[in-house]
Amino acid sequence: ERGGDDYTAQSIDKGFAVEMNFPIPYQILWDIGRRCNYACDYCWPAVHSNTERFPTYESVIETIDMIIEHWSGGEQIRWNFGGGEPTMHPQFIDILKHLKSKNQWTLVTTNGSRSTKFWREATQYINSVNMSAHFASMDLYRGNEDRFIENCKIIMQHHDDVDDDLWLEIKLMTPPGFLDRAQKLRDRILNIPQWHTNGANGRMKGTLSLVPIRFFPCAINKS
Repeated sequence: ERGGDDYTAQSIDKGFAVEMNFPIPYQILWDIGRRCNYACDYCWPAVHSNTERFPTYESVIETIDMIIEHWSGGEQIRWNFGGGEPTMHPQFIDILKHLKSKNQWTLVTTNGSRSTKFWREATQYINSVNMSAHFASMDLYRGNEDRFIENCKIIMQHHDDVDDDLWLEIKLMTPPGFLDRAQKLRDRILNIPQWHTNGANGRMKGTLSLVPIRFFPCAINKS
């Protein structure tokens, strides 16, 4: 959802194949660790841990360099980082800097809970951000909803300042009982003037959606 524009088909009469409008010769999907500062009830154990350590910075950089040299032959790779919460890696910004120095493309899937200071720096090295709001976990930390919005604004400002391949995907994860809350946060984001203008690259900055979530009260392993 963006402003008053409607990008939703009212009906589907025929089946269509959908493909990217740009080539992706090389792509890495990397859950860099299960460590997360949130404890969402609908998160499954395979991707969540409160204690598991991240791989060392040295091992991550060695892996990145090896993949670029021996797999893509120096060509650009689309690196998609998830977790857990990948931004909790203690040297995540240094990892992003290294990828940027290698002319690589990066996407980060995050809960958006890191500080505004973190995002002002990190956004300089990221092409695409998938920012997901998780309301019950947000409430464990005072002011996290406001911080989420401020971090979205920081990313939007970067899109206004820099002409690059940039995108912001905002997802409001909506389990049963949180629809009103998700709609209120949606409205707060839609009231940000920057959201309704194109970035320096001449394109819309991203998309905003509410994502229905089924509730699995025993899904999470809190170890």
